[in-house]
Amino acid sequence: MFTSLAFAFVILLLVAVYYGYGIVIRKPPSAEELNTETCSLCSRRVEKRLMLERQVGDSRLFYFCPECIRDLYSELQQSAMTSS
Repeated sequence: MFTSLAFAFVILLLVAVYYGYGIVIRKPPSAEELNTETCSLCSRRVEKRLMLERQVGDSRLFYFCPECIRDLYSELQQSAMTSS
């Protein structure tokens, strides 16, 4: 009844509808998601205004939360004390 070409077209059509439905249903980011960023070290979500941002190269951005910065600073002080 169906040729293999017609069957492939129907499958392709179903995949396209499913993919399009996923794009339409996807919700836009909330205001909270727009104002927060994930820390590159601990993966916590923190407000962008509190984060330290560092760019590596042209496109790679790293964000660091205040707790991680404090921890890194204390580790640096400890290593400086033990090496001297």
